[in-house]
Amino acid sequence: MPEVVDTCSLASPASVCQTKHLHLRCSIDFARRVLTGTAALTVQSQEDNLRSLILDTKDLTIEKVVINGQEVKYTLGERQSYKGSPMEISLPIALCKNQEIVIEISFETSPKSSALQWLTPEQTSGKEHPYLFSQCQAIHCRAILPCQDTPSVSVPKELVALMSAIRDGEAPDPEDPSRKIYRFSQKVPIPCYLIALVVGALESRQIGPRTLVWSEKEQVEKSAYEFSETESMLKIAEDLGGPYIWGQYDLLVLPPSFPYGGMENPCLTFVTPTLLIKTFGETHPFTKLVVDLTNVDPDVFLGFLKAYVEKFSYKSITTDNWKDFLYSHFKDKVDILNQVDWNTWLYSPGLPPVKPNYDMTLTNACIALSQRWITVSSNAWFLPPFRIVQICLYSMNWGSGALLMNSCARKGYSFSLVCPE
Repeated sequence: MPEVVDTCSLASPASVCQTKHLHLRCSIDFARRVLTGTAALTVQSQEDNLRSLILDTKDLTIEKVVINGQEVKYTLGERQSYKGSPMEISLPIALCKNQEIVIEISFETSPKSSALQWLTPEQTSGKEHPYLFSQCQAIHCRAILPCQDTPSVSVPKELVALMSAIRDGEAPDPEDPSRKIYRFSQKVPIPCYLIALVVGALESRQIGPRTLVWSEKEQVEKSAYEFSETESMLKIAEDLGGPYIWGQYDLLVLPPSFPYGGMENPCLTFVTPTLLIKTFGETHPFTKLVVDLTNVDPDVFLGFLKAYVEKFSYKSITTDNWKDFLYSHFKDKVDILNQVDWNTWLYSPGLPPVKPNYDMTLTNACIALSQRWITVSSNAWFLPPFRIVQICLYSMNWGSGALLMNSCARKGYSFSLVCPE
């Protein structure tokens, strides 16, 4: 597969050198909101006479770079907007093709790191301890450590550290009795955006032979109940896509202030606490695990899915790679595939050319209520028991929160919104 230039990265491409291993040691400082540590990257040259290489960084303070016990020269280039700054490292010797070298970089993150979210105790369920979680997707890992994009982490002893890796033990920090060191190992190659870290007052419950669910103690029992069928889902997923190669599949239910829907980190999936809310109800057809496949051959796509996973495991691909594979897999359906307007679907702006038919019942209720609010003149009003998604849509129909509050102020109202559970 020909190399595709990543225009979002300033680092040396994989055709020049490749990071084969990362050993990360870092300490969490909640008071200063920074990580301080050392990243040891094992880098393999992909060409002869390699004398320097470039890594991605973003808002990092670099203390030193060491190779073979000796400090080496490095330069941080000019900041290039969201891409950060290129870090060029001079190698003490020219590397031959396939030769490896270990580069140790001592660094500190910025309190404003785009990859790290620092929560105050008030933003957690327990209201007692601070909380940290990372979000490296899509290109924020460089805001944690220098990278092209088997860690250990030191944290306050009353907190727990987790990573997108297999837990490999914990012990008191010999240099600071008020802290613990957590160790992790990830033997499956992963892209840098899947490096994940969380630190908080966490508890866990065993819900399957290879699954723990983690959360603050205020949510842990509810979380264990909600995700108790995870092992059954894992087995179904393995039937569809092949064996689960990561070993452990843990779930982390984040605090209520977690702003994302979730994150598919290896060994530790981040999930939103809103999944604990009964959004549709126990009898709604959307909650069925087994869908109706009447008059549908389920093996047609399942065969493609397994072949796709097998073909592209451990690789980053482009849309063209996917399209080429689609055509090669369905050789007997080329005439059907050629009927797709690929140029419009893939490259044209605006909405997709085909609009599915949706049930608009919930949406129409939101639109109708927002229109009533624009014209309401009575002090008597109520907010129906909307689902979370309806409340979001209702707010969007006002254009902004400011518009909603200004309208309420003009009418002499003040109110607070309580979401149904």
